[in-house]
Amino acid sequence: MKRTLLLFAASIFILSANAQTINYEEVTNATKRPRGSFDEYITSLGESIKVGDTMYLGSPSNANNSFLYVKEAAFASTPTLASITAQGWGSEVLKITTAGTKRMGYNVIITSKTEQGFTRYYTEYEKALSVNEVATEMLTREKAIAKLKEAKELFDLDMMTKEEYEAVRIKVTPIIKGSN
Repeated sequence: MKRTLLLFAASIFILSANAQTINYEEVTNATKRPRGSFDEYITSLGESIKVGDTMYLGSPSNANNSFLYVKEAAFASTPTLASITAQGWGSEVLKITTAGTKRMGYNVIITSKTEQGFTRYYTEYEKALSVNEVATEMLTREKAIAKLKEAKELFDLDMMTKEEYEAVRIKVTPIIKGSN
């Protein structure tokens, strides 16, 4: 029994020691492509994405109602641009890798699958994030400005107290000014 418990503890330690995290700055400032699979990615917004998390697709940014930075593939098929039908779908993150060249730059690719498991998505995460092809709970500068404008309108209509308005203003000011 002691031997089994010791082996279990050692395997947990080894697995946690091999867990790798990569962040946006490491990828964009790399002189060589970071190799391997990663367990966690810290985005340019500071959001953490881990293997096993659910990633939600936002709105397609291409003119023909397809995603530009999200590709989909069924089993044994060639990846194609994901269509508008994938909008709002959640998919489980399976793998976090990097791609690119020194000349063109490196980016993070997130491989995910649908709940049924039949379709795989390959997402160039930061590019997809920049055009809202990936949904996030993090406040972007644009979302922070909209939230502040809404709070100001509610305050002007006496639907919000000065204290509530000030709390919103204090929360979003660093995001708007870019100092968060």
